[in-house]
Order: sequence, then C-alpha cells, then structure tokens
Amino acid sequence: MFTPNNTKDLLESQERLVLELFGGKTAKVEGDINVDRIAEKGIRADIIIDKLSFIPNNRVDEIIVFNPYIPKEISGNGILDYLPEAARILKIGGEIIISGTRNNKFTKINPSIDLVHLDLQIREIQIPLLERFANLKFYRTDGSEIPKDKILTTILRKVQP
Repeated sequence: MFTPNNTKDLLESQERLVLELFGGKTAKVEGDINVDRIAEKGIRADIIIDKLSFIPNNRVDEIIVFNPYIPKEISGNGILDYLPEAARILKIGGEIIISGTRNNKFTKINPSIDLVHLDLQIREIQIPLLERFANLKFYRTDGSEIPKDKILTTILRKVQP
C-alpha cells in the first residue's frame, strides 16, 4: 500500500504509468495502479479532496475511470470534480478512458465543459465498453452487477496546449 508520502518509488519504477481512479480497494485491471481513498492496494488518496499533488504534471501515460461515484458530502457535482486534476497529470498524447452507465453524471461530457482549457479533446464518446475490458465485472453501489451492454465509454486525449 502506498500513500501520497511514499509514492515516489512507485512512480519512478513504472515504465508505463497507468492509473485507475476510483478503483475502490484494488484496481480492476492487473498492472494498473489503483488510486482511491479506500485503496488497500495501490495509492490511498482522494483526487477530489487531496488532489494528486504528489504526482508531477504530465507524468501519467493513461488514466482509466470505471463507473466513478463521488458522495455529495465530498462534492458530487459531476465529471469536473476530477477531470482537471486527471488532465494535469496526464502526458501529452495520453488518454483518459471513462466508462460507466448512461446515467452516471461523473462520466458525462456535456457541451458546457471547456475541454480546450484542459488541453483535452474527445477521441470517442459514448461507445460500447472497450474489448480489452470485456472480462471485467461492474457493480452498482448496492452490489448488483451492471450488464456490460449498459456500460458506455468516452475517451479523451491530451493535446499540446
């Protein structure tokens, strides 16, 4: 288990750095680094409250977000709760892959979001779950499984400012 105070070794040991945000206790994809406030494996940190200030700008190759949820007492406004910080740590050319249910407000890119200001552009929007994640299971907060055909994916790419 890493915390923001001892992640330097972890970040420097990775040739290709892939973070899973809001992963819960462990990452869904083997080899990814889970980042969650309840992480038991990965980095215990909260992207909303603490930010990820211990990760340098433009350091992460890919960020994966699976069906994120942010409690109202923390913020809970939508994708802009975490997208600016994710964009900050993402390398130019890197991607943020956001997968979740159609009604999840933490996965929606609406027209009022200024992606240009975040140096992001849409590569794909609301496409089916990527094949590389087909073996994963997704669950609602009540513990019931979400059918894979109910999961949609948006991919954002970081571009040169």
